[in-house]
Amino acid sequence: KKWGDGCMGINLGLDSQDITLSGWQASIIPHQGGHIGDRIYTLKIKAGPGYPLDPPEMTFIEQVAMPCVNKYGVVNFNRLNNFER
Repeated sequence: KKWGDGCMGINLGLDSQDITLSGWQASIIPHQGGHIGDRIYTLKIKAGPGYPLDPPEMTFIEQVAMPCVNKYGVVNFNRLNNFER
């Protein structure tokens, strides 16, 4: 199973206030009624100066219960199993 196999859709767009093209927002729409629930998840993504060698900063706006996401919604890429660039 690949990352994203359980999703109905992913939308990605630039943050309208960012002229550096490093700030993005994404929406993840999982299969509704499944184990994830009836939700749409929103992320803020910031590609720093080390990108693409360094992963972007990713923060979930809604609360999620995932081992790789802290209580503030920040994604810790070191906690993702088999993560590859």
